[in-house]
Amino acid sequence: MYNYDPFEPDYEKQKQGNELTVRGKSAFIIVFLCAVIAVLSVLLVLSSCADRSDTNGISKDGNTYDAIINVNNVTATGGTQGGTVESLSSTEMYQKIVPSVVSIVSYLSDGYSSGTGVVLSVKPEQGISLILTNSHVISGATKLSVTLSDGTTTLDAEVVGDDPYTDLAVISVKSGALVAANYGISANLNVGDFVSAVGNPGGLNFSASYGYVSALNREIETLDGWTVTCIQTDAAINPGNSGGPLIDRYGNVIGINSSKIVADGYEGLGFAINIDTALEIAEQLMKHGYVPGRATLGITDSKFGYFQVSIRETYYVMQILGISSVTPSELKAYDIIYKLDGNAFTSSTEYAAFFKNKKPGDTVTLSVLRASSHGSWWGTTYTSTDITVTLQEYQGN
Repeated sequence: MYNYDPFEPDYEKQKQGNELTVRGKSAFIIVFLCAVIAVLSVLLVLSSCADRSDTNGISKDGNTYDAIINVNNVTATGGTQGGTVESLSSTEMYQKIVPSVVSIVSYLSDGYSSGTGVVLSVKPEQGISLILTNSHVISGATKLSVTLSDGTTTLDAEVVGDDPYTDLAVISVKSGALVAANYGISANLNVGDFVSAVGNPGGLNFSASYGYVSALNREIETLDGWTVTCIQTDAAINPGNSGGPLIDRYGNVIGINSSKIVADGYEGLGFAINIDTALEIAEQLMKHGYVPGRATLGITDSKFGYFQVSIRETYYVMQILGISSVTPSELKAYDIIYKLDGNAFTSSTEYAAFFKNKKPGDTVTLSVLRASSHGSWWGTTYTSTDITVTLQEYQGN
């Protein structure tokens, strides 16, 4: 393992190289092989270290984006396929990333909430910059405002696309003068790597916390009941950090800060969505405004809980609070779903997993309890019915 002291960074570079001494025909053959290897190496560098380009597409806000994302393939020992990279001090890490961090305020019908974003791509010719954040940061917003790291420049923002299933979103601002962050590859991380979370916890803009990678490949449940692969860290992540970058000791973004465990007796359990997943989702959001191929019932609001169906039967259920007008079915608000294709589910995660394995156009039979008077959970007579629904494609909120 690479031993790293954040206060005394190791600036030594690893030297690589092979010397070959050959003569005659053997020299020609080896030189030829070396040339071939060199060409292949260049191709590998271009594919893994070069910019990551999305194909043209129409996003949720109606614009066309051909975004460039700067991805640096830095290994755990500081090497790349093109050479070596110096690790940074904790101060240098912050100085490198903070110009690419923004504060996001979401104005809601009943107040406002705040979060963080990191600049994904800058398009000077279009006068637009794209910002990656969490879906829950912008959820329900009637207006979005972005403040840059200078603390004074504030810009209106629009949603390019969001994916509540993975808790990721891309927004845009009308400025081509922002600074795009450099992105790493989370598959290169090791437990014990030094990291930093930068964001706006509690409205304290552009704060940095430091820690280590505590674990990799943690499956964490999102607000919509899906699971997403995360990096566990003991770097402090608090409300307001959501959507901000988790960076490695080279200043590259390797995760998007998303959540923490909040309970008595628990400390230092923060989670960031790994950047390999986040960039894949971001590319789809920039192209389509949503992630194609995801099936949905068209339910816009719901809640889960246990419900006593009869004296002997209690089910974990989902009550429908809102129905999308684009989903034709017999479902109604306040219906209670207690079985999917004849099978009970025991958690919101199990419920979400059922639909994760479905495709738009598939049919599902829902066992539903319907109250004689809608809007009440208790003291009401319920009738049971089976309703067959054709799943639609989820295209964002």
